[in-house]
Amino acid sequence: MRSFKHEIAPAQTITTDQIDMPNDDFLDYPIEAAMVELFPSRAAEVTDVLEKYKSFPSFIRPLWAWWHTRQSWKQALSATPRVSDDEAELPLPILRHMVSTGLNIPDTISHYSIDKPFLYLSTSGNDLCVRAIIPAPPATTVSPSHYFYQPAYTQQYELSSPWWDSLMVSAQHIDTDASIPLHMEPWSGHKILREEWYKRTELPNKPRFKQDAEYMMRERKSVHIYEAKVNLIDPGRYIFDAKLEYQDGQWNFEKGPIIPYKPQDMAVYPFKSVVAQDPSEGAEQDHSIQDIVRNHMSLPLCTQADLPGRWLPADALDQDLPQPAALDRHGKFWAPFSCRLRRISYEDYGTCLASKYPNGMDTFGDSNMRRSIKKIITHGRWCDDWHLVDVATLQQSKEKDAERNEEEQLKYEESIINPSTNPVNWDYNGEEKQLRSCYCEDFHEPGWNPEWLNAKERKNKVWVGNQTTGIRLRSYKFDGLTYLNEPSWDSILTGPNATRVYGDIAIFSLGNWDAAYMTARQFNKELDWLIKLIRERYSGKQIIYRTPQYYCCRVDTTDRQRLLSGSRVQLFNQLAREKFVKEFQAIVWDTMIMGESRTWDEKIETKDCPSNHASADVVEVENQVLMNALCNGNENVHF
Repeated sequence: MRSFKHEIAPAQTITTDQIDMPNDDFLDYPIEAAMVELFPSRAAEVTDVLEKYKSFPSFIRPLWAWWHTRQSWKQALSATPRVSDDEAELPLPILRHMVSTGLNIPDTISHYSIDKPFLYLSTSGNDLCVRAIIPAPPATTVSPSHYFYQPAYTQQYELSSPWWDSLMVSAQHIDTDASIPLHMEPWSGHKILREEWYKRTELPNKPRFKQDAEYMMRERKSVHIYEAKVNLIDPGRYIFDAKLEYQDGQWNFEKGPIIPYKPQDMAVYPFKSVVAQDPSEGAEQDHSIQDIVRNHMSLPLCTQADLPGRWLPADALDQDLPQPAALDRHGKFWAPFSCRLRRISYEDYGTCLASKYPNGMDTFGDSNMRRSIKKIITHGRWCDDWHLVDVATLQQSKEKDAERNEEEQLKYEESIINPSTNPVNWDYNGEEKQLRSCYCEDFHEPGWNPEWLNAKERKNKVWVGNQTTGIRLRSYKFDGLTYLNEPSWDSILTGPNATRVYGDIAIFSLGNWDAAYMTARQFNKELDWLIKLIRERYSGKQIIYRTPQYYCCRVDTTDRQRLLSGSRVQLFNQLAREKFVKEFQAIVWDTMIMGESRTWDEKIETKDCPSNHASADVVEVENQVLMNALCNGNENVHF
């Protein structure tokens, strides 16, 4: 557990038994009464402020209230904020505003308002508490389709993210350049205020759904607060960054038009950076990048595929240390916080799987799954070090392509198909479009031999590892659970054309197409049908759920009008992940966290790939994560 340089002694804990509750005059101050009742840990502070306010003559009270609110806000945003062990602790002016607007109680004293989004950091014990304060948008920004946008029903009912607002919050380590994403959830006080509002507006003949609708209208126009507790693993200085992507549910394009992506940078108070350090070390200690990398490489091997982590620079590795599983084109390697990854060859991977799953592996997924399989069957050769290919040669190829008409180009691409019967012999052919396939769209990859794996076919059979020591992999193409599948996606698992051979392990990759072309309700319905079929076909077998790819920094403005946003992909991932884990205790293959843990500049690079594919170097990292999870700790195979 790390402590933080900005930490100060916590405030003295006071119970409600120690507080002298206000007299009957308190009834003239309904906001204070509600604050004391709903947030009792703040009762002493609220009572003290109220008594001071009442001590002044009536004609001075407005001026004092203005001055006190201003001073309280300055203190909250100073470099030494008041700290409390209470998770619900907020600066008093903000809490007062939340109670006033949440319960529809006019504030005749402070007239405090919030007009800009910002991030508020505070410390509690060894925890760093991060809260995002999001104001209601100005009326001028409300579109004619405003009320079409709203969170999914489950998230609205349970008060969980993604909620009304879409945020991107991260802490970036200065020395390693590692970016740690913060998963912000709605402030716990929102639920308290919602339940209190229901009590106050409850009528004998008023149904709950009517209250739900009324409060949703009120809630969407209110200030929203999101919070996260952060434990920064690596010692050193971190800078916090926050971007407000969408408000008022406008990230959810199910019913309204797609809104352009224009993120707004948020201010960070009262300090934009913190220094994380081990409390046992006393004063702040210097920790080099080499120390952080060395400590990571001393961790045990990973046996899970859904562990959070960060990208660390490989050039900080000492020669005597174990080498990482794979590097991306930035010279970084994926480093989970609690374990390390080792390099596993695809030959050894096949041997490992054969000892555990002799009847083979089945995969159900989209083009992201295809790219993973390309790495498997070429034993990692596909697009290896693609970013180092000579650019001048590719430019010549691009110019020659431009000289050919469409028919000539198709004939040319057929003529350069790799003639080898073994995909391990994949190689570069100097084509610009081939390199594009390494980075993005690979459906029509120049030089790829369709006998190895045919992208146009819904079913393919390949080998993991060698044919003598590996296993069969049966690949089934899914365009998610959408209407775009032809034939329908469930025809693979049921009906006369269904497969009759099932492996001992099955991977289901969902979320990419689903978030683009389905509503959450449609997805849930199809997901339940899929789970029923899996239960029938794969009873007692190992099930793996693969997350969608992380989506960032853009929306689809093409004719395809895919309904993609970062929060929509997050939502669909949550829906599928929870059900797969609950129903099958599925292994989660989390490829999403690797994209989410990129720096902003690295995330922006993905805008050049409309299909949102991971580049081939990252595909290799994704594969190694799963390979380590399945093979580390395998007592029957030693390699």
